Amino acid sequence: ALYIAATVTSRPSDARAVVDAGAKSLGHYPFVTGGRTVFGALPDHPGVFLVRVNEEHGWLRCAAGRRVPRLGETVRIY
Repeated sequence: ALYIAATVTSRPSDARAVVDAGAKSLGHYPFVTGGRTVFGALPDHPGVFLVRVNEEHGWLRCAAGRRVPRLGETVRIY
């Protein structure tokens, strides 16, 4: 499997975060997983998904009861 490493650059809440990887590195192709349409998932953080991308950044959201990774943390995205 191919993973992209990204860093959490902003974390406005426990349920939302921004990473420094976007469409240029991840693509603009959503897929369905767990009944959600997403642009990526974090295998080391179950329940956290990449829900929106622009050219350089991606937005993470998490399922109820989960938390997004901490600020500055490097994450794997597929």
